[in-house]
Amino acid sequence: MSLFKENQYSNKETLKNTNSGSISAQCISHPEFFFNESKLSSHAHSQEIDQIIGFRILRIERKLIQKYRSFHTHEDFPSNKEHHSDEGEIGESWIGLNPQVLLTPYSDLYDIFYILKDEAISSVIDIGCAYGRVGIVAKAFFPMVHFTGYEIVKKRVAEAERINLKYELEFNILNQNVLDEDFKLPDSSLYFIYDFSHFMHIRHMLEILEAKIGHHPFILIARGENIRGIIQFYFPLFLTKKDPIYCKDWSIFFLY
Repeated sequence: MSLFKENQYSNKETLKNTNSGSISAQCISHPEFFFNESKLSSHAHSQEIDQIIGFRILRIERKLIQKYRSFHTHEDFPSNKEHHSDEGEIGESWIGLNPQVLLTPYSDLYDIFYILKDEAISSVIDIGCAYGRVGIVAKAFFPMVHFTGYEIVKKRVAEAERINLKYELEFNILNQNVLDEDFKLPDSSLYFIYDFSHFMHIRHMLEILEAKIGHHPFILIARGENIRGIIQFYFPLFLTKKDPIYCKDWSIFFLY
């Protein structure tokens, strides 16, 4: 259940029961729409919201697991499925993981951006954006925000772009491996990162972010216990600017 709440969107149940694209567009422009006021779990609530928006996430993830090895399949296990290796990337694709576990729940994103609603956030970069949920909720709170998402699985990028065009969100969603040697992370008001890969890969991205401290102010959202532990143990500078905010599955670090 979400921790924070604004005024409820009065016709929320009516809007959930319609397939009208214009009504869905009206829904996602209101932050309250992403608040979980039901008794549903965060994952079930997110699945319901995905359905209203028109995402085809389950269908896409099923196609991916039919073609590619699951992320938890041992390297030596015999299989006629391909490794997911778009141009040889080494980051994790997490194919085979339940999509509602892979993706950050809408209710968590509501909580995060509710906390940050008075911050001057003009741009958001999501490192491992999957289908772009972060951008959708960010835009509900900050209508003029510029969102850029990086994702290594092409089919997820294509679906995120379809929704982007459907609702004219003007997102920039890129099929990009952030671990490429020539990758340059742009400046942004806010970065979102999760436990996207192995320890050294996560640490590498945090080193890139650490190098930005002092050059421009930004906020870092870190989802996952592993990345929180890495920050606390290896990146004390992330903790010295302003007291972080910790929740069960995510953390907020203020680097200004």
